[in-house]
Amino acid sequence: MRTKKHVHIYPIYTDKRIKPDRNLIEFISKILFGKEDILICHLGVPLGNESISIGKIGIQNKIEIDTRLIYMLNKFINLTVIYDSTTPERKILQYISLQLLVILFGSINHKLKYLFNELLKSELLEIGYTSTTALRENNHLEFKNRDWLPTKDKDIVEKISNLIKSKYKEKFLAIIIGFHEKDQLIEGIPLSQFGDDRVNNLEEKIKGKISYEFRIDKLQVNKNQFLLVLFVYEPIIN
Repeated sequence: MRTKKHVHIYPIYTDKRIKPDRNLIEFISKILFGKEDILICHLGVPLGNESISIGKIGIQNKIEIDTRLIYMLNKFINLTVIYDSTTPERKILQYISLQLLVILFGSINHKLKYLFNELLKSELLEIGYTSTTALRENNHLEFKNRDWLPTKDKDIVEKISNLIKSKYKEKFLAIIIGFHEKDQLIEGIPLSQFGDDRVNNLEEKIKGKISYEFRIDKLQVNKNQFLLVLFVYEPIIN
């Protein structure tokens, strides 16, 4: 996934002990969800042959993440432009995008996770969550808390399939399960409830009931919990 040609590479370094300063955090945050393309390089990570684009940031380091997941993540980040920069809706979308970035880079133990983690902390402080802050309904994003999921697989397949058929409108839909709708906070789903085999089985059964491309990802938020993220995109043309 090649980025556009850049005129300057911004070298950065962060790790467990060395935190990015406030100026860097503000700069990266502005670019990630903005319009200007830049290229960064973490000095503690080997260079990659090609840069990887995340939002408007090109990363010139080796990143061993499924390119389909990068594509989906970028689709999710792009949802932020639907909302004005001053709205709580946009801030929440930015916050959730950064949570996903921290989880993704943390899962491969990539040093950029420290940068995105500091960005996440700064966004959390600025959002000011209240129970009245909620995302407006749109065609691309749906939140469900963990109690929304039935216990039996056949009921899960039926409920998710029906939700997709009713919500999918165009191009892309992200359904995040494990996010408390009322409080707008991540609550997570216990890992013990969903092994990889179970998730793969659910994915295949749901695919058989809908006419879209579909995948399920487990994004771990701590040792015991994860978000179940369902991506629906590009209808299959028979």
